Amino acid sequence: MNKKAAECGLFAAALVLGLLPGCGTKTETASTPAESSGSGVSGTFEGEAAGIAGESNPVKVTLTLDNSVITDVKAEGPGETDGIGSKAIDALPSAIVEANSISVDGISGATVTSDAIKSAAAAALTAAGLDPADYQTVTSSSTGALTPGTYTAKVKGMDGEITIDVTVDDAKITKIDITDENETDSVGDKALGIVADAIVDKQSLAVDTVAGATVSSSAMKAAVADALTQAGADVNEWKNREVAVETKDETFDYDVVIVGAGYA
Repeated sequence: MNKKAAECGLFAAALVLGLLPGCGTKTETASTPAESSGSGVSGTFEGEAAGIAGESNPVKVTLTLDNSVITDVKAEGPGETDGIGSKAIDALPSAIVEANSISVDGISGATVTSDAIKSAAAAALTAAGLDPADYQTVTSSSTGALTPGTYTAKVKGMDGEITIDVTVDDAKITKIDITDENETDSVGDKALGIVADAIVDKQSLAVDTVAGATVSSSAMKAAVADALTQAGADVNEWKNREVAVETKDETFDYDVVIVGAGYA
């Protein structure tokens, strides 16, 4: 075998073994650096932040990027309060994906856990080599107009799942029907109806919660927000709509008015 033939044989062997640049394959895992895909970053990254359980048992977020777009978020918080912080663990990941932003609304009553999830997501973005500040603005394709129809939403309430049907026309909510709930009799169940009626009346999600039934009240607003999202609404705009406070002047006539202080 001459020298030229030997060189060709070595070159062919190198191609087979994948030793030459551009000939091998690379499998990326969550622990490897980000892979550039076009003009963005793709991969799965993790971050963590202290929640209600502190730094010893932090909230952890696993964030998946495709071309620098957030496509999946998973949150874990075994130390967060069940029924309160756990609601944020369940709800915020999908909100972050939908908005492609970490600047999403937290869950009422679970501020610490909500903030921890967003901070952990920011840490995951940093791990990807991205600037979390670029993901602070909510981007939405919604025009704010509603698609007429009836939309079903389910959320966790104080004592179980709450299911509602929200009917809308092209601009407003026309009806809210509570189709299933297990809230406390004469407390949570009444709050659901009161908040639903207020939302329809005021055409806003910024209505007051019912004293003594905060969880049920907040659950109703969350369910309506879900239905409005399905209808194509700008939910943030609905949450920030000013609710007018009605005042009424009254005049009272008395024959005798006694004003006293101290002992009679």
